[in-house]
Amino acid sequence: MADNRLGEVYSKVSTHLGTEKVEQGLKDLLLAAMRRAVEQVGKLNGFLHNESIKILIPEQLQPVVKIAQKAKKQEKVDSFEESLNRAAERAVPSALEIFTTAIMSLRFDDIKAIWESPSHNGATEYLKEKCSGPLAAAFTPEVARAMEENRCSKAYEKLTTRVPGVSKLTKDLNLETYTVEKALHGLFLVCAEKERAVRENPEQRPNEIVQHLFNHLDSHT
Repeated sequence: MADNRLGEVYSKVSTHLGTEKVEQGLKDLLLAAMRRAVEQVGKLNGFLHNESIKILIPEQLQPVVKIAQKAKKQEKVDSFEESLNRAAERAVPSALEIFTTAIMSLRFDDIKAIWESPSHNGATEYLKEKCSGPLAAAFTPEVARAMEENRCSKAYEKLTTRVPGVSKLTKDLNLETYTVEKALHGLFLVCAEKERAVRENPEQRPNEIVQHLFNHLDSHT
C-alpha cells in the first residue's frame, strides 16, 4: 500500500466525504486494531497459551528452576509461571481506555505521519512512545492485585525456599515490575500484528469511510 500518498488521497476523498469523517474513519481504524489486540491478550490464557508473548520465569531464577525440576517439583515451576501470566491477563484490559484517549486526541498531521511510516507498525510505535508510562501506571496495581489473588508470592516462596544463594540471585528482582514490563512487551507485539492486519486486509477495516479511503490508497499503488 502506498501509505506515503495518504496526504494526496486524503485531499481527494475528504472533498467527497468531509475532513472530519475521514479523520474519524482513520481513528476508528487504529482503535479497531488496538481493541482487537487488547481483547486477544486481556483474557484467560491470552498470555499463557500464546508462545510468542508468554511470560517466562525471570532469567535470574533459572538456576532455581533447574533445581526444582531435578527435585521433581515441576508443578511448582508451572504454578509460578502461570501466576505471572494470569497477572498480565488481568492488567491488560485497562489499556483500552488509555489507547482510546490517545487515538481520539490525534490530529490529522499525526495520523498522516503514522500512515506514511515506512513500517507496518507506525501506530503501534506511536502508542508505545505516548502510552507506555500511563499503561505501566495502570497495569501495576492490577498486577499486584492479581498476584495476591493468584498467590504468586506463595508460589514464588515455594519455588525458591531452601535453595542456597537464592537471595543473591533475586536481590534486584521485582516481580511486579518484571510482569508489567513483559505484559507491555506482549501487548505491543500483538498490537503490531493487528495494525498490520488492518493495513493489509480489507476485511479487517471497520467501516465504509475507511474502506473508501483505502480503496483510493490501493488504487495508487
